[in-house]
Order: sequence, then C-alpha cells, then structure tokens
Amino acid sequence: MRTKLFRRTQRWLVGACLVVAGRLAAQNAAAPPSSALPPLSAPPVENVQLLTNPGFEEPDTGWRFAEWVQREGASDKRVAASTVYSPDVIHTGRTALCFDHSMVGPERLLGLRQVLTREQLAPYDGRRFRVSAWFWLAKGPPYYQGTLCVRQWNGVAPGPFGGTALPIGGSQGEWFYCAREFDFRLADTQRADVNVWLPNVPEVSQAPRIFVDDAQLEVLADPPLNVELLCGTTVFQPDDRLPVRVEVAEAVWQQALTGLRWNVTTPDGLRSLAEGDATLSAPTSLAEVRLPRLADGSYAVRFALGRAAGERTHEVLIPFRRATGPFAR
Repeated sequence: MRTKLFRRTQRWLVGACLVVAGRLAAQNAAAPPSSALPPLSAPPVENVQLLTNPGFEEPDTGWRFAEWVQREGASDKRVAASTVYSPDVIHTGRTALCFDHSMVGPERLLGLRQVLTREQLAPYDGRRFRVSAWFWLAKGPPYYQGTLCVRQWNGVAPGPFGGTALPIGGSQGEWFYCAREFDFRLADTQRADVNVWLPNVPEVSQAPRIFVDDAQLEVLADPPLNVELLCGTTVFQPDDRLPVRVEVAEAVWQQALTGLRWNVTTPDGLRSLAEGDATLSAPTSLAEVRLPRLADGSYAVRFALGRAAGERTHEVLIPFRRATGPFAR
C-alpha cells in the first residue's frame, strides 16, 4: 500500500514539474525579440540659481555670518578664526567654508545667511524651489546635526511668517547632502533668507569642525516631458496594461510636439522589447502602454515626444518591475 502511494506521489510530482517546466518554456518561447535603440536624448534641465557665490569661491561675497549668543559689538562679518574659506576639504571648486567651533565658546551657535529681496523672488511666485547644501564633518561627535532653512519675512511681524527647515546630519569623514523641495508662495514676503545654523557641543574636546559647500536655492525648471506611472512601480501578472499620465511643458506643447512614442525596454533603455505610438490631445493626457509577455524582473518604458511617429525630440526613461501577482495562472 505504501509502495503504491509512493509511486502515485512520485508520478504526481513528476507531472507537476513537467507542467511548470512547460509553462516556463512557453513563457520564454513567447519572450519578445529585442532591437537596439539610439542613446537616450535627455539633455539636462537648467534650473535658476538664486544665490550669489553658492560654492564659496569668492571670500566675503554674498553671505553674512552670525554667532549666537551674540557678542557685544558683533557684526554680520566672519567671526575671526572660526569661519575660514578653506581649500582643505572641497565638494566642488577651489574652496569651501569651514566653521571651527574650537575657536568659540561651548554654548555658541555659528551660522551664515544670504538675503533675497521681494524683487528677486517675485518672478518665481508659485514655482517649485529646492534648497540644498553639502556638509563634511571633519571633527566632532560621532554624529552631528545642524539646520538648513529658508525663512520669509513680511517686515511687520518680529519673526518669519513662513519658510521651510530641515536638519543637517552627518558622520565624520564623509560628505552629507541635505536638500528639500517646496512650493514657494510670495504672499506678503518683503524679504527671505537662506540660513545654515551649526551649534557647538558641550564637550570641548569634541568641538565640531565643519565644511559647507555648494549651498543653493534653485527654481526648478519644468521638464519638457514628464511621465508618471499610475499603477506604481510594480506591475503584477497577469496585468498587461501600464496606465500613465503624460505632462508636456507649455512651451513644448506650443511647438506642436504631440506625437508620443513608447518602447518597453531593458532597464538601461537601450533594447526595445515592444513599442507603440499615440497622439496627445492635451498637455496633460492619460495613455496606456501595452506590455508584452515578460518574465519577472526589472524593465523600463522609454517615452519620446516628437511631431511625428519615430521622432525623439524629448525623452524620459521610467523604470518598473514585473512580478507574479496573486491572480497569475
């Protein structure tokens, strides 16, 4: 009895393996042929930089300095010996700004800021901004934290009425990139400032020595072509449609670039596995990409905008994953 049961189980397992192997073979046999694509045509987007001397290449240009608690007779000039334009550690360019807390008391807070007028900011009301900077902790506690912020002032209230702030963090001996994007609203702003605040620590032997470089306040340019996957970055079997929202910048739309070509590609975007075309009816449109039979793994969709089918005036590459879903057969 046991022998018969064993043989039946063995035959069932062999049969199941053959079915699975047959399905995999059929899937592999149906894998779409690939064809080479030209290099991606995606020129860099130029943002507007609002700060003067963002890389700290020109000493005492653009930036004002602060020490808190404020000393009697202090000004917004560099605090002697505690703030230095230094070539010792740089992210880009020739110099970075070095803050040395060993030159001030343990309860001090060193900072720098740059002021922007209403006239400088008004042309960018409602635009997307990004504030960012790079930091290197050369000496100090194992992990250090300061603050990078943008503040907006209306000239009436004693303090700022708006802005954004984010923590600066980092470990010794490595560059730390600190950045945040936000929508800028001018409202009653009479001036704004970008600030970096770097506190000292109670332990004198761990007084921080910090380098700051490439501090920027950018107005982000609208990309000529932007595509968003509406289903997320993972497409589950057996779904064979990829819904997307396509946004074309107004200036590009006015050039009559309404032809959209899509290619399902390898992750690098250089081998096409399937393709299709669509004509956009508005600067913001919905479209569907028909997926070929794909094994689980990483892929991308390459979108190209042009006046006619096959043109690639503007392009973007959107990665996605194909995965087996709960309803796959």
